[in-house]
Parts: sequence; C-alpha cells; structure tokens
Amino acid sequence: MAVPIASGAKQSAGTGLTLTTLNQSGGIVVLQGFANTPTLVNKTAGTLTINAGSVTTVTNDGGRFNYNGVGTITTLNISDGAEANFTQDMSDRTVTNANLYKGGSIIDNFKTVTWTNGVDLVRCGLNEVSLDLGIHVTITPSAV
Repeated sequence: MAVPIASGAKQSAGTGLTLTTLNQSGGIVVLQGFANTPTLVNKTAGTLTINAGSVTTVTNDGGRFNYNGVGTITTLNISDGAEANFTQDMSDRTVTNANLYKGGSIIDNFKTVTWTNGVDLVRCGLNEVSLDLGIHVTITPSAV
C-alpha cells in the first residue's frame, strides 16, 4: 500500500499497518514498529520518525528524518534542506549506502550507525554539507 501524507497532517501508525511506499510532502509521521516500516520513502517536507525496522530506500528532499531502533537502511539520500538524524535512540543500526547532497545534513554524533560504504558527497564538498559523525573519526577520501 502506498500512503501519501500532505502538509499539515499528523499521522501515527502502529503494528497493524502494511506499508510499502510512503510519499510525504509535509506534516508529522511516526511509524512505530517492524510490521509497518515502508520499503520506499519519498519525502519532500515535514518530519518522519521510524522507530524500528529496515527500509530499502529513503529519499529525503526536505525536512527531518529520524531513524530510531535497530534496522538497516539500504540506500539513504539526503538533499539540500533535508536532515537525517540518528540521535534519538542509542541502538546500533546500519546504513549501507549514504548519498549526501549540497545543503544536506546527517547527525550521528553518538556513533550508533555502521556506515557500511561510508557517506558519499554527491556533487559537493565537506564545506557544503553538515556531517556530524561524533568525535575522533577518520575521513578517507576515495575516487568515485
């Protein structure tokens, strides 16, 4: 099931919802558990909080995305004016592929995320993004 969430809406979903695609253009969405975690998230505004479960692809083109609990995001795309926040829960989790675009922000200052393939800066440099991965980290430049 694909669920569109429009501006100004507030939606919370428990374990009874089966969700494959979430299209969010505003509002506040909280997904509580593994059974209702979408496979695909397309987000242009608002706040989305996923409290447990794995997601294949998250594309955040605006607003805030909070990822709590254990699970894996296979591909995370964060664009200008968008944020991925991993600070609300101290559980270990994984992001396999992360693409950060100019003006985007990733916050993992407690180092709870395993960044399997690192964070790729797409068409931008470190001075054009906000990347908070905590203290005492190693940045290893590589050719794309």
